Amino acid sequence: MLSILGVTIGISTLIMIFAFGAALQHLLESQLSSFGTNYVQVEVKVPNVAAESSENAQGRSQGIVITTLTVEDGEAIKKIDNVTDYYAGTLDQKIIQYQNYDENSFIYGVSASYIDIDPHEIATGRFFDKQEEDTQALVAVLGSNKVKTIFGDEDPVGKRMKIGKLQFQVIGTLKEKGSNMFFDVDDMIYVPITTTTKRLLGVDYVTFIFAQIADNSLAEITKTVIEDVIRERHNITDPNKDDFAVTTFEQGLELLGTISGAASILLILIASISLIVGSVGIMNIMFVTVTERINEIGLRKAIGATKTAIQTQFLIEAMVLTGVGGVIGVCFGVLGVVGISAVATKLGFDWPVILEPHFFIISLGVSILVGLLAGYLPAQKAAGLDPIEALRK
Repeated sequence: MLSILGVTIGISTLIMIFAFGAALQHLLESQLSSFGTNYVQVEVKVPNVAAESSENAQGRSQGIVITTLTVEDGEAIKKIDNVTDYYAGTLDQKIIQYQNYDENSFIYGVSASYIDIDPHEIATGRFFDKQEEDTQALVAVLGSNKVKTIFGDEDPVGKRMKIGKLQFQVIGTLKEKGSNMFFDVDDMIYVPITTTTKRLLGVDYVTFIFAQIADNSLAEITKTVIEDVIRERHNITDPNKDDFAVTTFEQGLELLGTISGAASILLILIASISLIVGSVGIMNIMFVTVTERINEIGLRKAIGATKTAIQTQFLIEAMVLTGVGGVIGVCFGVLGVVGISAVATKLGFDWPVILEPHFFIISLGVSILVGLLAGYLPAQKAAGLDPIEALRK
């Protein structure tokens, strides 16, 4: 029973990992698709390294600031044939003060076109316009969570609150949209990009530019044109020295697939430890079985059983043990997948139950293979016993 338990744990974990990887891939794709599929994103990066590299992430986390990407770059991108519109953005934190409320909050500086490209439903009031963006107006739009945490049951439209050291007027609120894997858009305070950069942060650069394209089949060509335009504007002649990275929707999907795949491989390696422990347990049990059944083995060989017959008997017994463990493990694995999906769904994630046939085929195949490997040495030992010595013992 203990040997079977080891295999059961390993196989159930394997089933859950397969399902976890598939559900994670689905979740990431749906979250990425929530931004739309017809876009190209430009973001800053450390020169001489890849955008998705650890060196870039480490450099940014250590305080390397890229100051070359600007709203003007966005205007230049908008003139490209396949680009229909764009919005520039940057994210920061500031102290928000209103009556008794005095806490840090995320400020999402975006262009006025944000509301058209990444559509939200207006709950009350309105979103800021291009004129307010151009004039660096002190206006703000609140995500649904911010309405509750700052103003409670009050209607915030028309009210004034302090962001950093400046007084802002709330001109609108957004309906609940829900969080994604990147951040909770309902927990944001939306401010014109120029107001955020120049008046709140005192800078003249942005973190990213989100360009909407008309024909998604031309995304790669559009990406190349955008790269050429920005290199010319940034006076970059060597692509290795790019201080920006351009990503299409398809590339984003590939990157997320790589991430979820790497996570799944890591978890499978962890599950393999359970299977190794289970196989060692079964091997030991089979060695004990050989010792306890020496008389039986000797008697069988004395009346004509061949080495192959004895070896096959013990291999089949080992595979039956692991097969039973595998079947039980699959059942527990399915229950685990359903449970995880229920909890994740309750927490607001789009986490489906994905159980494909190859999950079960691979898992049961692995359990049988474990039995074959675990039973091989004990079977060899049993098959190699001398019948006279075995009967004497």
